[in-house]
Amino acid sequence: MVFGKNVEVTPIDIDRYGRTVGMVYIGKKCLNEELIKNGLARVYKRYCSESFCNHWLKLEQNARVNKLGLWIYDNPVPPWDFRRGKSNKNKDKIPGEYHGNVSSKVFHESDCKYFDCKKCTKIFQNRKSAIKSGYKPCGICKP
Repeated sequence: MVFGKNVEVTPIDIDRYGRTVGMVYIGKKCLNEELIKNGLARVYKRYCSESFCNHWLKLEQNARVNKLGLWIYDNPVPPWDFRRGKSNKNKDKIPGEYHGNVSSKVFHESDCKYFDCKKCTKIFQNRKSAIKSGYKPCGICKP
C-alpha cells in the first residue's frame, strides 16, 4: 500500500520514548484502519482512548472472526507481551519443568524465551525445589 508512495502523518501524541503516535494516510485512506481491518495490526486498548477506538475494535473483531492476518492463529501473542518475553501460557509449556541458569542462579518456566539458554542446565521438577536450591524466579516469565 505504501511502497514508493508519499504518506501523510497526522500526529496525535508523543510517547514516553519521544516517538510520534499518529494517523497515517495514503490519500484519504487511513493506513492504521487498513492494517487493523486486514488483521495486520491490533488495537492496544490500554492506550487507545480516542473516539475512533471503538470503530477500530470492531474492525479488529471482524478480522478475528474472519481469521485474517495474524488472526489465522488461535491465540497470537500480543506484541507488548512478546517484547517482554512472554508467550501464551498454555502453548509449548511443559508442566512441572524449570531450567536454572547455573551462572546467574535464575530459573525459567518452559515457555520462557530463556528456558533453553546455554547455561540453563540445572533442571527442577517444581518451583519450590528451584527456590530451595538458591535460584531466583526469572523476572520475565515469573515462574
